[in-house]
Amino acid sequence: MSSSLEFQIACPENDEGVKWNKNREDYRFLNTRKGDMLCCLFQCDYCWHVNLTHRSARVCYAGDARLLGYIRRVNLDMMWSREPSTVRNHLRNLEKGRDMSLELGLEPISLLMGPRPADNTCGFQVAIEILRASQRPGQNTKDYLQFESIRKLRSSYLTAYEASPARCLDNLTLKADRGHSYSVLNSKTQSKLFGMFIHGCEKRMGRLVKQDVCISFEMLTEVLDDYEKELRNPEVDKARKRFVVMCAETFMILWAGALRGREVFMLEASEFVKRRDDGRKLENKKGHVVIPLMGRFKMKPEKEI
Repeated sequence: MSSSLEFQIACPENDEGVKWNKNREDYRFLNTRKGDMLCCLFQCDYCWHVNLTHRSARVCYAGDARLLGYIRRVNLDMMWSREPSTVRNHLRNLEKGRDMSLELGLEPISLLMGPRPADNTCGFQVAIEILRASQRPGQNTKDYLQFESIRKLRSSYLTAYEASPARCLDNLTLKADRGHSYSVLNSKTQSKLFGMFIHGCEKRMGRLVKQDVCISFEMLTEVLDDYEKELRNPEVDKARKRFVVMCAETFMILWAGALRGREVFMLEASEFVKRRDDGRKLENKKGHVVIPLMGRFKMKPEKEI
C-alpha cells in the first residue's frame, strides 16, 4: 500500500510515551478474522467499486487501485468494530448449531448473505470521504487529523439530509415517557454499516485530547500574594494599583469560572459593578460574585413536552 493510503492506528502508551503492544496484535486492524462476514454487512472491495462507480475496477489504473484501498479500509474498520473474541464466539455458536442440526438429521439452517443491493444504500461513500479527511494534517499532529474532527463530516451530511425534501417523508415519531419523542430517519449515515464503520474507525484511531491546562490553585494564590504586596506598597502609584486590581480580578474570574482566556473580555462592566453586592445579601447561604457575560451563546433546543 502506498504512503498516501497509510491510516492512523493508535497504540496504547503510558505517560512516558512507551507503547504497549503484543506480538499477537501485530495484525490488529490490518487483517480479517474467520467469521467476520457473518458479523457485519460485508461486500468485497470489487463489489463496492461497482456500487460506487457503476463499472468494474481496473486495477492497472492508479485511480481505481487507490479507491479499492479506501474501500478495503472501510471494510476492515467495519469488521474491527467487534473484538476478535466476539467474532470467534459468534462463529463457534453457529458451528455448534450446525452440528446439532446434523446430529438430529436436519439440514443446517441456511444463512443467506446475499445478494445485496447493487447501489450505495449505506453511506459507504461518506465513509470513504471520512477516511480521506483523516489523512490530512491535524492541529495536534501533522500526520493525521483527529477522529473528533473527521466525525463531524457525518453530522454535516445528516444536517443536510434533514433539510432535504426526503426528510418530509420521514414523519414516523416514537413517543416515550414524559413527553420525549424520537424520530425515525432513513439517512444513509445512520445505517447499521455506517455505525459499525464509525465505531471501528474510532477504535483504530483512538482519541488524542490535548486540553489547555489551567493554572493550579497554589500558583493562583502566589500570583495574588504578589499583587497584594504591590498594592500595600506606598511607593506604587494609583494607576499601577488600578492595573494590578484589574489583573487580579481577571485571574480570579478565569480560574473560578473555568473560562477560556478570551471569554473574560465578554464581562459587562456596568452590570458587574451594579450586582457586586448581590452575593452578600443572601442569608444562611455562602457568598458569591455575579459575573455577567455579554455575547451570543449556543443553546440546546427545548425538549417537547
